Amino acid sequence: MLGDPSSKLSGDMPRAHFTNIFFAEVLGPLVLVAVTLIPYLFINAQTGVPGGFKDNEDPNNTNPKTPEASGALVRIAIIAFGPIAVNAGVLAGLFALACCAGPLLGMCCKKFGAVLAAIAHAIAVIMLLIFFVVLMFLEAFSFPRALAGMIAVVAIQRFFFKLVITLALTREFKGDTSNIAWWTGKWYTMGWHTLSQPGREFLCKITELGMFAADFILGHVLLFFMLPILLIPYADKFHSVMLFWLRPSRQIRPPIYSLKQTKLRKRRVIRYAILYFVLLVVFLALIIGPIVAGSFLKFDLKGLPFDIMQPSGYSNNDTSSTPTGSCIHGACPEYQGGGGGDGGGDAEATDSAESTDDAARRLFRRYMAY
Repeated sequence: MLGDPSSKLSGDMPRAHFTNIFFAEVLGPLVLVAVTLIPYLFINAQTGVPGGFKDNEDPNNTNPKTPEASGALVRIAIIAFGPIAVNAGVLAGLFALACCAGPLLGMCCKKFGAVLAAIAHAIAVIMLLIFFVVLMFLEAFSFPRALAGMIAVVAIQRFFFKLVITLALTREFKGDTSNIAWWTGKWYTMGWHTLSQPGREFLCKITELGMFAADFILGHVLLFFMLPILLIPYADKFHSVMLFWLRPSRQIRPPIYSLKQTKLRKRRVIRYAILYFVLLVVFLALIIGPIVAGSFLKFDLKGLPFDIMQPSGYSNNDTSSTPTGSCIHGACPEYQGGGGGDGGGDAEATDSAESTDDAARRLFRRYMAY
């Protein structure tokens, strides 16, 4: 296709059957969307808040508040597709910058394409974190609801990306020519494919940025959860024992480094440790900060479209203070039995219960004898 032997072989690869692609890439993510979206909608449905129930801030019930419906589905759609729209805008701007300035700046700045790629991926991560804070605000700074919402957001974005990959993306060249041309602007190296590849690469980059942002946040959350395990002494040896079934005395010995390599490795450890704890502080601030601020800040935004602001201040405790049931204030109705009149049914039920009890006792003694 492009004169590259590896690219000429891309047409020889067998195509997957559409049924396999549909069930694996479309139906599976769609089911995951349903599994994550339904609990989010339920937790925002204000179940257990009857009309006119008193407010948490009004214990004397002087001004009862009636629950109002909220646009939870519109809210989650904005949070899910907002980062995708921002990534598309950023990619369009960087594409224009790469086409206009890439060939010229590439002569003096060898890492021009790498810098543009790093900027785009960093903006994707930052925007996903910003939309998480926006979701916290729209959920009245409730972390459980916001966490359920972000899980649904990731599932919705994954389904959208899978849909784009399945229905819109053509087969990719084996070489990395399109990717390099997108960030450097050097499309003239692709011949006639210069007319079709920018559009395909635009969709590909949208999915790439969205998946990278979600994987970045999920991967760092897993790293943060592993921090207490890393603080345990000799955790690395225990891990090796579990992985390779090696005794502590038979561990794989690390290589012997020179003095220069040892100093370089220590610098890397210190550098990445600082970066790790800085990111840990940032993630904790994004979670704890809105929760703490929400207890002091009260917003009454009634003019937002589609009622995307989740109402707050209701008491979800619908436990009644008065006794319920038909056997509380008076005598309970007598059991009539299932066998007709004159107590025949009661006698049969009693005999059946006794025979069942005897059979159970015999079975238990037989089991204990074995």
